[in-house]
Amino acid sequence: MVEEFKRYLQERNIEFTDRDLEESLEFIKRRIKQEVFISTYGLQEGYKVGIEGDDQVMKALSLMPDAEQLLLSSNNFKRQ
Repeated sequence: MVEEFKRYLQERNIEFTDRDLEESLEFIKRRIKQEVFISTYGLQEGYKVGIEGDDQVMKALSLMPDAEQLLLSSNNFKRQ
């Protein structure tokens, strides 16, 4: 798939280096997989694939318990 992607870029005269691709390889693979999932299973499943390797989303998800606790403590503070 990556070789196909390289040909796609070359056919459209999009400049890139092998280093560009190497540095972005995980992102490129995830986006290709996301497009396949969208085409096959629909947008919802494609979105799930899209966030699998997103560091910001993963960090936000890991902080959810802290956010819930902060909200609960904030509500308790307001009641006092």
